[in-house]
Amino acid sequence: MTLNGFGNETVVGSYIPIDAIRRRKEQLKREIQEIREKVAQCEVEMSIIQSHNNINRSNIDQKLESFRTRFHGHSLTTEPKHATKTSITEPLKPMRYVCYFNVTVSLKKSRLLSRQHGNIKQLLIGKRQFNENPKEGIRWLVENNFFPNTPEHMAAFLFNETGLSKRAIGDYLGEKDDSHVEVLKHYAHMFDFFSTDIVEALRRYLYTFLLPGEAQKIDRIMEAFAQRYYECNPDIYANAEVCFILSFAIIMLNTSLHNKSARLGGLLTYEKFVNSLNEAISRQNMPDSNLIKNIYDSIKNNELKFPDDDIDLSDVSARMKEGDSTIIKEGWLWKQGGRVRQWKRRWFVITDGCLFYYESRTEVDNPRGIIPLVDVGVREIDDDRTKQFCFELFPLAGEKVKTTKPTSGETGKATEGHHTVYRMSASSEDERKDWIRALRIGSQNALPKQRSS
Repeated sequence: MTLNGFGNETVVGSYIPIDAIRRRKEQLKREIQEIREKVAQCEVEMSIIQSHNNINRSNIDQKLESFRTRFHGHSLTTEPKHATKTSITEPLKPMRYVCYFNVTVSLKKSRLLSRQHGNIKQLLIGKRQFNENPKEGIRWLVENNFFPNTPEHMAAFLFNETGLSKRAIGDYLGEKDDSHVEVLKHYAHMFDFFSTDIVEALRRYLYTFLLPGEAQKIDRIMEAFAQRYYECNPDIYANAEVCFILSFAIIMLNTSLHNKSARLGGLLTYEKFVNSLNEAISRQNMPDSNLIKNIYDSIKNNELKFPDDDIDLSDVSARMKEGDSTIIKEGWLWKQGGRVRQWKRRWFVITDGCLFYYESRTEVDNPRGIIPLVDVGVREIDDDRTKQFCFELFPLAGEKVKTTKPTSGETGKATEGHHTVYRMSASSEDERKDWIRALRIGSQNALPKQRSS
């Protein structure tokens, strides 16, 4: 016995078994997870209460009254019946949003959906089904109680959940069924466009999904944007239809200035851009010339970029640092180099549809590489003479596996790496099978296999 710094007796040199330490560590992890879930749930409940009871009603009522007056009163009484010269066969109808619906708390980026449901394996199945067939995927997720069958919850899922195909999101939002239109309304309503110029608002909106190819779907998606933007900024443009026309003009301008293969009619100069707007928008509704010049310069100097269909790796990496991701499997593996065929021991983590690897298990802030588990397959390899229990990732599309290697601790978008395959080696046959099973669960290209009991 001896005295510690607090005057208490402690046992010196007492031995605690490693297994006991590990069990205690796992118990603490579970307790921390439970506390995080409770805190997240409390945040949601408090946000909902505040959104209903603590909103500045006078400010909102003033904005709503301004919107109603301009759209239903002023525009109908002061504008001629055919105020614009457009090719639109039907006039835009105002989308009736839920006035006090707070979309920011429906789902959070902290993986609240998977935490609340607790079945990450089933969630991955639902995501994969959505990516292959958006309608069936949403139906499956609702039937398996991942979220209620309401348009606001569906919109929140599409807006917040990672690992979803941006092409599938765009296709789902563009459908003409009333149920899809309601989801589209709530999806657009999740964007805060207050005091934001229309180009920046359009950049944010169009970077969350891929525009579908059908003209009618594009019309509905852009109409939802125009209504939401005008709702947030009723004093900048005359009405939502002007925002609608201007949005299409911006996309056409972007194509003309930055897509050489699409310049059938030559480069769209500022004068041509203004003339095209004059043909589509009536004189009394024409935006201020300074606004139009700013729009043109903004697109000319900064291309309007559309997303690809890859996973947002920076978002995944950020959640890894914050401990917000659900880890499917982690452990040591040997990895073969791409250019130099040397084997190096790395710490691997499967989470959020990606495979991370590190030099050590403590370097969460500095992954050596991130491999999106999209368009890749996994298979056993038994002919490697240098290592036992090998397996590899191989591309299902293209010739090389997409990967990203962060520079200075920052993660970028996936680029085509040097690996035609990613070959790894486990410590035993059981470990190899377990890693292959985990990779297939984490991948969006193979249905997860049920773990044997």
